[in-house]
This record gives sequence, structure tokens and C-alpha cells, in this order.
Amino acid sequence: MVDSERKLQSLQLKSAILMLVGSLLLGFVITRSIYVYQKFNSPLDSVDVVVEKPVALEEGFPKMVLDVSTPLEENQDSGQVVAEVEEFLETQYEVESAEIDSIFNRIPKRISIPSIDLDSKIGFASLRDVTILGETYQQWVAPSDIVGWHFKSALLGDPGNTVLNGHHNVQGEVFKELYLVRKGDKISIYSDAGAFHYQVVAVMILPERFESREVRLQNARWIQTSEDERITLISCWPYESNTHRVIVVAYPIDPPTD
Repeated sequence: MVDSERKLQSLQLKSAILMLVGSLLLGFVITRSIYVYQKFNSPLDSVDVVVEKPVALEEGFPKMVLDVSTPLEENQDSGQVVAEVEEFLETQYEVESAEIDSIFNRIPKRISIPSIDLDSKIGFASLRDVTILGETYQQWVAPSDIVGWHFKSALLGDPGNTVLNGHHNVQGEVFKELYLVRKGDKISIYSDAGAFHYQVVAVMILPERFESREVRLQNARWIQTSEDERITLISCWPYESNTHRVIVVAYPIDPPTD
């Protein structure tokens, strides 16, 4: 009788272990299948990844990686970010506090992309340090509910790269449909100095998560400064996993209007 009970308990234990292992394997297969599906069955085939105009970007770019999936940290409130922006612009353009308004007039404040029915305010993105494999990099973090301007990027109308980022699956999902933008679409950005109009020349969806540091740094080159005048929009993709980065590049199509 005792031997039978022991055999039964042993059998039950083995069954439980087999069920646990089977569940783990099934979970792995499902997770892997979702990842592979997202990576290889995506809108990549319909995304233009060729830029017809020169894409030369300046050398000496500081170490930076992309991150627009993380919400603005609680200790980085809007007042703190605005103060940081003012200090940077005063130093960058060598102006006194009384003259800072002439610079602030060309800060982007609203964006419109008719092809995806987007009309949003623009605030300031914030910078934070992040450590990857023992090395420190900087990341731009988007604000809540609205588009964020990288305040160290170009002012509207200036030669250089004006960079904007935004969340796509949290906090307002302002750039939820950015990946649907296509080459030739129009983008308008508004400031106190007037309206600036652009035409999309490239849309890219680049693998980011699980990629090497070199790949991530290569992706980040799209947010560095440029010699030509352009705007670059950044978000994450797909909605469920944020494994890729959506990058939209556009060039001005006419002078700014009042």
C-alpha cells in the first residue's frame, strides 16, 4: 500500500514537472512567434528607406541612443525643463536674458500632419543619462501627451536638424500613426515667427531593441545636427513591443509664412 502511494506521488510529481516545462516551452514559442511576426510581417515593405537628398550629418556627435518609450520622469517637471532650455539657448546663441524672446520665437510650438490627422502642441523633450554596458549615453525622453522638441536641435528656419519625438502607445499616443506617414506627405510646424512647411523625403522603421550598441548608435545618428535644413520625427513601433524606431525625415518646401 505504501509503495503504491509513493509511486502515485512520484507519478504526480513527474506530471506536474512535465506540465510546468510544457507551459514554459509553449510560452517561449508564443513569445518568439509574436516577435518574429512583428519583425518580418510589418509595414516595412511599404516604407520608403531611401533618402534622395544627401543625408550627410556632422561628425563628432556625442554618444546618444534613442528612447521615446519612457514617460517623462516625475523629477523632471516642465518648469525644470524650461529652465534648462533657457540656460542652454542663452549660452548657445550668446544672448542676454532680455533678448531670449528673439530666440524663443522660432521654437516649434505646434505640428500638423494632415495625412494622419495629427494636430498637436509641441513641448520640450528632456535629457537623461543611461548606462549601457558600462558606458554612459544620453537619451531624449518625450513629454506627456504632446510632441517633444529636442531643445539642443535646430530652431525653425535655421540650417540644421530640428528633431521632434513623441510617444505612440502611452500618455496620449500622439505619434501612434507616425509609421503611416509616406514620402511626399506635407508637415507644417508653427512657431511665434510663423508657419514652416516641409515635405517628407524618407520614412524608416529601424530595429532597436535587442540590437548591438553599434546598431543603436547608428540609429541615433538621425537625431544629430546636419548642415542642411531638415526636420526629423522619432517614435517607437510596433504598438505592442517598441522593438523598432520610426524615423521620418522632411525638408522645407517654401519660406515660412506669417
